[in-house]
Amino acid sequence: MPEIPEVQVIVDGIKDEVVGKEVGDVTIFDGRRVDEDIDKIVGLTLKDAYRHGKAIILDFDDIKLMFHLRLHGFVRVTDDISSPEKGWIVAFNMGDKYLVLGDTRKLAEAKLVTDEDFKTSPDAVQIDETTFKSIVSSSGAIKSTLMNQEKILGLGNRYVDEILWRSHIHPTKKGKDLTDDEIHKIFVTMKEVLDEAYSQGGDEHYTDIYGNPGKWSASVHGKKVCPVCGTPLKKIKVGGRTSYICPKCQPEP
Repeated sequence: MPEIPEVQVIVDGIKDEVVGKEVGDVTIFDGRRVDEDIDKIVGLTLKDAYRHGKAIILDFDDIKLMFHLRLHGFVRVTDDISSPEKGWIVAFNMGDKYLVLGDTRKLAEAKLVTDEDFKTSPDAVQIDETTFKSIVSSSGAIKSTLMNQEKILGLGNRYVDEILWRSHIHPTKKGKDLTDDEIHKIFVTMKEVLDEAYSQGGDEHYTDIYGNPGKWSASVHGKKVCPVCGTPLKKIKVGGRTSYICPKCQPEP
């Protein structure tokens, strides 16, 4: 699933290419994933684009359109929609360009939203350390807490595995059992990992608005051997999600 770095890269591209332009018309390829009132934005000017957690918000002043990419969603800016890519869901005519939402698994969606629809949880990029500590110092497994969008917005499986591996923390360790130093390490590492991935255009499995893949690669998620100590990585379930850990670097609590 595209997470904070990938979504921010897409938002940057949208801001560069189509913010300030008017929606001419809308072409729907899969009506199941598009808001039934989508035509309300026709004739409106896109004022801004920004990220809210893992969601992309297109701001038309009184109306906001949310793109949620789900597992494999993507956004394209193109000059021509006569030969759609596999998975295209909806295209917006923005004058000389088209803004396209797609998903090869057809799970991404374009939905009109209001400010009341947004979760109020703190964002992983913006959260301060004091708030972070108060959230993670719970009885739940640290990985489950970090991925809980009701507590912290924007983190998913791949990046949480990276953060905990670099922090030498086992994902099942309960937040209430973490020391202050461990919480500080997780917090600092979280910021570093997200910034590093964003600076590299996001994860290699996802693309920007032009179809170019990112250059960041996870160290452990989806891999077989720890790149630091050479220990075979282990797959475990945490909160129903597959987690990759190094048994040596991340000893069980």
